Amino acid sequence: MARGTTTNLPREAILAAGAFTALGTGAIYMWSIFNKPLMEEFGFTTSEVSMIYSLFLLASCLHWCYRARTNDFCTSGQLAY
Repeated sequence: MARGTTTNLPREAILAAGAFTALGTGAIYMWSIFNKPLMEEFGFTTSEVSMIYSLFLLASCLHWCYRARTNDFCTSGQLAY
């Protein structure tokens, strides 16, 4: 499918893809809220919680790098399925 063309995707699929993307982005910003409870509940140290957060950010970055490469071959609507 060429760029700039429309698809016949259901509106619900587009909404679900957008909601999933928003949840992923929001998880990055919400992480700081869970630092203290994780440390208290499981006994993690500050450096352990920071490492988990760093790995999460790295995984998010690698995901978006991969997504940018696949965008050359297919549209966001095609990747939603």
